[in-house]
This record gives sequence, structure tokens and C-alpha cells, in this order.
Amino acid sequence: MTTKKYILIACGLLCLLSVAYGQKRETYFFSAEDMANIRSSAQTPWGKTIVDTLKSHIDERLKYPLAVPKEEAGHLHDYFCPVHNVFFEFDWNSPDKQYCSFCKKTWSSDRINWAWITIAQDRNKQFLTDYKYVYLATGDKKYARYMKDMLLDYADKYPHYKIHDKGRNTPEPANYSAKIYAQSLDEAGWFSDVCRVYSVVKPLLKKGEVEKIEKGLLKEGAGLLLKRGGGGNWQVWNNSGLAAIGVALNNDSIVKVAVEHTKVGYRQMMKTHVNRDGWWNEGSANYHFFPLRAMLLTAGAVRSMGYDLWDKQLEMMFVAPIKSIYSDLTFPSHNDGWYGVSLSTQIRLYEVAYARYKNPLLLNTLQDCYRLEDRLSPEALLTNTTIHPDKELKESESYLFGQTGYGVLRSGKKSVVPKYGPSGGGHGHPDKLSISIHNGEKEILPDLGTCAYGIPDYLNWYKRTLSHNTVTVDCKDQRPATGQMVYFDNHSIEAFCDKAYPGVEMKRKLLLKGDTLCDEFDCISDTIHQYDYVLLLTEQPQIEGEFTGAKLDEAVAYKQIRNVKRSVMNHPFTVSTPTGKITFRVDGVPSFEL
Repeated sequence: MTTKKYILIACGLLCLLSVAYGQKRETYFFSAEDMANIRSSAQTPWGKTIVDTLKSHIDERLKYPLAVPKEEAGHLHDYFCPVHNVFFEFDWNSPDKQYCSFCKKTWSSDRINWAWITIAQDRNKQFLTDYKYVYLATGDKKYARYMKDMLLDYADKYPHYKIHDKGRNTPEPANYSAKIYAQSLDEAGWFSDVCRVYSVVKPLLKKGEVEKIEKGLLKEGAGLLLKRGGGGNWQVWNNSGLAAIGVALNNDSIVKVAVEHTKVGYRQMMKTHVNRDGWWNEGSANYHFFPLRAMLLTAGAVRSMGYDLWDKQLEMMFVAPIKSIYSDLTFPSHNDGWYGVSLSTQIRLYEVAYARYKNPLLLNTLQDCYRLEDRLSPEALLTNTTIHPDKELKESESYLFGQTGYGVLRSGKKSVVPKYGPSGGGHGHPDKLSISIHNGEKEILPDLGTCAYGIPDYLNWYKRTLSHNTVTVDCKDQRPATGQMVYFDNHSIEAFCDKAYPGVEMKRKLLLKGDTLCDEFDCISDTIHQYDYVLLLTEQPQIEGEFTGAKLDEAVAYKQIRNVKRSVMNHPFTVSTPTGKITFRVDGVPSFEL
């Protein structure tokens, strides 16, 4: 009896001690080791360059008023010239007139000017982030003052921002709307970064300042994001924002929602959206790195809350892009991917990944990137590692991303990339069996990716089959479909698709050896169709023969093409470009149009 009482009392004491210990737990975004690495790195020549660069950015921002915008922001994709599809030149002194360097004139509309506020909020976030790293590197408290003042300004204004969408409407239900920004996606990203700033400056704040920021900003933000979501990249950013707020507030329940929610938590998103080959399932480099940063931030945030998310699956998301790049470190612009995206633009992610995983492949990748870029990412300070750029990029082997559905055939530095896989959802393109070609110096047969979503050409051209190097049937776009790989080895690939066009089976075989590519495209059907085999060249072609003016079909994509000329061919012919030759042969018909 006495023994049982003793055991019960001991257990009770143990539970109480556990609670007390939990209450005293300190959460953090930067561990003691991280902060030591940052300070040590800042003493190296390359680290001093990073810190000096950040200071110059800060000095430039201080030339303009630091007051947080009073109005709500718009949508980033509206900050493009509607004529030339180029980004306006941002000017702190011109919130209502946006300059296009191509038009040589200014533009102004509600949506364009609301998008200016979006840029301003993004630059404030970067300003805070720059201050955060300089303070961590130097320990100079003068850098904390500006962080404190801006956070308090946001805490004053955030409760008064209206929930709105990109048209400044108040939608019901408010699924994707936000307060600072027009999208909860952007709001979550903002909190992901700004909570880290708050955690760094918090020890220097007075009690009333802590309460004001946590009540007026962080708890308000949590209340909004807990009611948002949407799946895919939206959801992983929502989780990242919640994880950051949860850690900043030392709130287990918020972090648990971000990580463990059975339908939309971090772990479930990894199961649902990350393919076995390492790619995010929206099928482009842009829409891979975009959610990858959210996952990276989430993993870094919740370490102090007892979660270890630095697993093999997350590591594979860094490895997969390395196996798919061209020799100049750029990517094919699949689906809604921006054209010309380079691995070197993602240096900061790979610096963090190397700091956590110490994978030699990640180090080699950084060495390759620093052949082309200076080492200026503040995340590099986390590694406390001097990196010497490689003098020459190592040649990669051919590789198949079976679940994502494309291959990379390589011969030396030359690459051919056929695409056959899943549609990619809302950010996918109707482009089954399309190809991209890089000659080792530049892309000569591109996938053009996308433009800004607010530009008419987005739907009229970029989201159409005709804008891809594949076959269109009867001037129509392909249906959403998934092709299949038949064969793959180091030199060749064969794939087919019979769902893109009803009643038509398409097959494409590619053989790359040395400097020669053989491309065999077969279309099989029981009825007659118009088949348009499309190649979009980046070099001016030279073609012998007589050509006359012509008009294409009235389908939307065909109407985007100007200065059309045609010639009737009845034999093989060759097209010459400055860097190569293409010989065409069409079987099964007496003549065909070029």
C-alpha cells in the first residue's frame, strides 16, 4: 500500500516537472550553433562581403520613408506592362505612376497601383530580413531599432487592413483573401520571414512592445491563416506561415496544425504532392522551388518544437533539379514556369540545405553556381564553409524522371528533354510529347513556359498546344492527358499518348548520339486529320524554296502568329540555322505544307 502511494506521488511529481519544463522551453529559429556559424562566417573575407552588401541594401532603403503602407496591396501579376509583358520599374516615389522601359511611358490604374503596394511590402520584408542577418552577424543593437520600429508599425496597422482579394473585393467565402496582401499565399510567406525577424529582436523589446506585436500582428495573422488553405503550393506556404507564427508565439497547437493536420499538414502535403523522383507534382522548376522554400522554412522553424523534418524526401527535392539542368545551369521552362530560370537563382536554398545535410552533391552544386554568381546570399553565413568555385561544370548523364514524366537525354553538354507525363493541374500545359533542346551553349528549341498571369497572352498563347514543340491536331489544343514512357536508355527515349486527342495515337522516338538527334513522330488514326508538327526555333532559319503569303486557322493560338508564309513540299527538305541543320521527311502523303 505504501509502495503504491509512493509510486503514484512520484509519477505525479514527474508529470508536474514535465509541464514546468515545457513551460520554460525556449523556441528559436536560429540555434546557438546557427548564430555561432553566422558570427564566424562574418569574419571571413567572403562573409564580410555578404554583410557589407546587406549594409549597402539597408542604406539604399533608408533613403526613402520607412512608414508601412496604409492601404492594402494588390496582385504581383498586375505589375506588368500590358503591351510588352515586362515588369514595371519600381520607384518608391511613384506609387501611382509605373514606368515601362519598353514603352518609355508611365501606366496607371487601380490594379497596377495596388500591385505597387505589393512590391513595397515585399521590399519592406526584405529590408527586415537584411537587418536581421546584419544584427546576427555583428551584434550591433543599432540594427535592432529599425526592426523594432517597423514591426510596431505593422502591429498598429495590421488589425485595420481589410480582408480583400486582388480586386479589392471582400469575397464570401474568404478562402484565398488576406489583409496585407490580396492573397493568403503571400501573407503566409510574409509571416514566414517576418516571424524570424521578431524572434531575433524580441529579447531587446519591452514587455508592452512584445504584447503589442504578438496581439496586433502575430495572433491576428494566425487567426487569418487558420481559416485559409487551398491545397498544393498554397497550402505548404500556409503551413509555413502558421509554423513560423506558432514558434514565435511558442504555441504548440498552431505548430501541430501546420505539421500534423491529417488533410493539409506538412507531412500530408509531402505525401500528396512530392513525386518519388523528387519533383513537386506541378511539373516546373518554378513550382518546385516555390513550395520547396516553404518546406525548408517549416523544417527550420519547428526544430525547437521537437520536430525533425530534415528527412530523405526533403533532401531529394534538392537533388532532383540538379539532375535535370542544362549545361548552363538553366532549366526547361515546363508548364507555368518562367523562361530562363537558373539553378543559380536558388543559391540561398542550397546554402541552407548544405548547412543541414552536408551532402557533397549539394556542395558541388554550390561550387558550380558560384562559377556564374558571386556568393552574396546571407543564408551562406549558416554554413561557416569557404566554397571555391569549380573551374568547369561536370558533365551529367541522361536521366529519367519517371513519375513526373520527362527525360533528359545528354550527349556531352548537349541536352534533349522530352515531356510526356501528367498534366500538372492548374499550372499545367497541353503539351504531351513536346521537346526542348539545348546545344550546350543555349536553348535552340525552347519550351517558352509562361508570362505573367494577368497578361492576355497567358491564355491566348502560352497555355496553348501550338506554343510547344509537339503536334497539334485539327488546330485544337490537347485535352489534359498523361502519356506513357515505352523505353529509355542513355541515348534514346520513346513515349506515346492516346488520350490528348480522341481517336489519335501519338508516338515520339528520340535518339541522341554525338551531335545528331533523330526525331520520329508518328500520328495514327482511323480518320483524316490536319497534323501540325511545330518547332519553335530561337535562331533565324534559312529555307530554300518559293513562299507565298498565307493565313492560318482562326483558332486563338493560331491568330497570335504574324507574317505567315507557306510553301508546298513533296520531298525531304533541310532548314539551316547559325548552329545546325534540320532535315525533315514526311511519310504517307504525296505533299505537305510548310
